[in-house]
Amino acid sequence: MATIYDIAEMTGLSPATVSRVLSGKKTSIENNRKVMDAARTLNYHNIAYVEQSEDRAMRRMVQNKTILLIPARAGTDGSYAAAQALGYSIQLISPENLSLAEQNIRRLLLSGDAVGLVTSAPLNEPFLSEISGRYPVVLLASSFRSSALHQVWIDPLSAAVSLIREFEALGRKRLWYLNALHFRNQITSEAIRQMCADHSTITHIEEVDITDTFFSQAMADHIPIAERILEMPKSQRPDALLVGNSVVASCLVNLLRIRGVRIPEDIAVASMIGGEHDRACVPYLTSIVPPYYELGYE
Repeated sequence: MATIYDIAEMTGLSPATVSRVLSGKKTSIENNRKVMDAARTLNYHNIAYVEQSEDRAMRRMVQNKTILLIPARAGTDGSYAAAQALGYSIQLISPENLSLAEQNIRRLLLSGDAVGLVTSAPLNEPFLSEISGRYPVVLLASSFRSSALHQVWIDPLSAAVSLIREFEALGRKRLWYLNALHFRNQITSEAIRQMCADHSTITHIEEVDITDTFFSQAMADHIPIAERILEMPKSQRPDALLVGNSVVASCLVNLLRIRGVRIPEDIAVASMIGGEHDRACVPYLTSIVPPYYELGYE
């Protein structure tokens, strides 16, 4: 774990100066930037640094207030690191009960105990419109889209293009595209067909709606998809599965292998948005992992 001595060595500053910056005490802007950059590079987390500001009241508020975060794997670590680096603290809000979450968010913002919200959960539009008029709100890698709010978004299109090229290199012909189709701005099967229009290998594309189980980590919830594939004659089964979620994809890999399907020889499986679940199956899942840490910082 990095220490202030590591930061001092990297910046050429004394440990005392580094300590002053990290504790939020007055020092030069140049030293602040040096220490800030080194702290990020070294992944130093115990940072109380707050940028110099002519507005002392704002400076005090930043030092003493909290950002609310509805967590998800996408960007959560980066959000934590950025908050610490800028002198904020993070309070987690559970996404399991959105109605209760909205009540807690409204209470904490109105009371002045929090200064803003970062969320990946699809909160109600009227609620988001209400609070975003008075407080900063950021949608982080959410399937929910809103033109009225700032959003740090993972675009799955480039990932889909790369993975389809992988399927084509394997000579795959029958592709199933599994995704939560009711989410706005998701890739449609028509877009997938257009990607494949100039290529001869993939000749059949079927869109499969897995909205109800898109976020489920329980293998049992994905048995119906696996059973549907296994009930088909082998000559008609899909030989490639493009999945929008690595949790679902890894569950399908395990379920199919249990029933004797060879992965990827019989069916190649890939996820457009990868993560920690990529290694929850054998063989490891093929996926495109977005820059989650950088998303959180942004």
